[in-house]
Amino acid sequence: HYLQLLGTAMGTKMAPSYANLFMAWIESHHLPQVLEPCFYKRFLDDGFMVWEHGRESLSVFLDHLNTNYSITITSEISEHKINYLDLEIELKDGQLVTSIYQKPTNHQNYLHYSSSHPAHTKRAIPYSLSVRGHRLCSNVEGKTKYLDQLRSALQRRGYPDRLLDRQVLPADGNLRPQNRQPRTNKVDMFTTYFP
Repeated sequence: HYLQLLGTAMGTKMAPSYANLFMAWIESHHLPQVLEPCFYKRFLDDGFMVWEHGRESLSVFLDHLNTNYSITITSEISEHKINYLDLEIELKDGQLVTSIYQKPTNHQNYLHYSSSHPAHTKRAIPYSLSVRGHRLCSNVEGKTKYLDQLRSALQRRGYPDRLLDRQVLPADGNLRPQNRQPRTNKVDMFTTYFP
């Protein structure tokens, strides 16, 4: 067998927590410097940052991180558009605009409508995917493009138009109804049922 001398083994239950703690430690010690990103977010081992201090100082910053630790930080740098997780982030008129990024290997093989799944599952798929588009696309153009692609993909998987008309939210619509009912003073009670 093998003896782990450095880091943690892949696939162990502790590995993600250990990696998160290590990345949080690096962030707390190296991000609050003289030159720091004006925006930084991380999901597990994928980070996104906006750097306003020039490419040369960015290279120095990344080299500093890569020479002091056993990990290697790779980077993809762009001044206009970049993909992060399932987002395409673009700088337009000084604003960050987001839309959904789909990898070229994504064949959109959603559950076929003729499968033997419950009807509520088949109704939930178009709805939940359209909610995803509303949440991740920051403008109507991005939502429209994504929802058109979604509708085509679901039609190819046998979903009827009448179902898609009901379940896919329109690009210019809101996720929440404007006329929400006021809350009542009703208190719900939950108990365990033993037959």
